[in-house]
Amino acid sequence: RVSTQSTGIQYDTKKFDERAIEGILNGLEMLKEGFLECPEKNYQFQPLLTEEERREQLETWNDTWHDFDLNQTVHAMFEEQVRKTPNAIALVFEEETMTY
Repeated sequence: RVSTQSTGIQYDTKKFDERAIEGILNGLEMLKEGFLECPEKNYQFQPLLTEEERREQLETWNDTWHDFDLNQTVHAMFEEQVRKTPNAIALVFEEETMTY
């Protein structure tokens, strides 16, 4: 039996962009497919991401390797950044920013 269903969603466009909503809908679709394939599996173990999305989040986004001078302390690296870019934004909290 083939079933075609359409899912729609209403959302606040000031809080969410289209890509975020597409991600939510894709997650719901993955969850539905997981339940159809293996209904006895607990919902906590059902997939919410496609393999491509999982790889992007776990591998691509986390690919933040950077060589550091292991002989330099963290506060020394911070002080060096202050000297290099004193007016650059160092911290952001809600609408507030703070430079070095």
